[in-house]
Amino acid sequence: MPTVRLLKPHCHAGKDYPAGAALDVASHAAAAWLIRRGLAEIVAQAAAECAPEPLSEAPLKTRKRGRGKNFEPHQE
Repeated sequence: MPTVRLLKPHCHAGKDYPAGAALDVASHAAAAWLIRRGLAEIVAQAAAECAPEPLSEAPLKTRKRGRGKNFEPHQE
């Protein structure tokens, strides 16, 4: 569950939260929604949880098409 810190006051489900309040939100999508609207920022301890894995610099391996030299047809 990601944790965000509100940058502005926010009301959710009839409850007011002040700026600076830390909230545990239900999903990464909910955290992203608040962040995109400038209402919150991700708390540092939860940032690693939300960060995507770095891309590898290695080239992608492609699979050869065809049956290959070790192909054995299925026999019934």
